[in-house]
Amino acid sequence: MIEAGEIARLEDIFAIYPITFVIKHLRTNHKTLTTYLNDVSKFKVGMLARIAEYFQVDPRRITDMVWGQYEQDKKRKPVSKRKGK
Repeated sequence: MIEAGEIARLEDIFAIYPITFVIKHLRTNHKTLTTYLNDVSKFKVGMLARIAEYFQVDPRRITDMVWGQYEQDKKRKPVSKRKGK
């Protein structure tokens, strides 16, 4: 499904596959992974490589998904501007 391009966003994987198995594979906790999924700019390359390893897909496919999600999120989430004093 991932290689075929049916899943466009990294977070969509977890609507199909249980997140707990990936958490165990990454040796992280649920809060950390969901934080990264909510803000994909926080992902490190090593973690993306381990996610690709878990799903047995080309790591570039995972990074492409993350980049696409980053671009979409950037368009949806306006940058907050602080007002000067």
